[in-house]
Amino acid sequence: MKTRNLLLSVTLMLLSFTSFAQSGWDAHLAKLTSAVKVKAGIFGLDHSQWAGKSTLILPMDELKFIILGFDKPNDILGSGTKINGTSYKATKADKTIMVLKHGRDGAVCYKTAKAVIISKFNEADATPAQVVTATQKFADYLKGLGY
Repeated sequence: MKTRNLLLSVTLMLLSFTSFAQSGWDAHLAKLTSAVKVKAGIFGLDHSQWAGKSTLILPMDELKFIILGFDKPNDILGSGTKINGTSYKATKADKTIMVLKHGRDGAVCYKTAKAVIISKFNEADATPAQVVTATQKFADYLKGLGY
């Protein structure tokens, strides 16, 4: 009985921590989404989604391609990438940042030591320069926290 109660207590603690951690990441993401109108998400380099599940969800194959693209930016510059099934052309790509364009829609992907921030936008709401600046500032904020 004691073992069962202990397991139940540990399970409840883990569920509480997971819920807190996820809501904590969404609170961090609000720093970006309040600075500029974007649909954004924070994704771990292990392909897990840390925040933004209510605004930006990516299919696993697209997320993997974006993360791998930071190691091979010339591939992204040549072929572009997809976000939610839509093809985006890369206007800039290196080991840290990707700027993507599809008509009046765009996206900025920024890599930190442990995560990738993806900000998707429409030019009616924000310019590419505004989104690049806001996403980079947010990435710098996460880097300052060790991420």
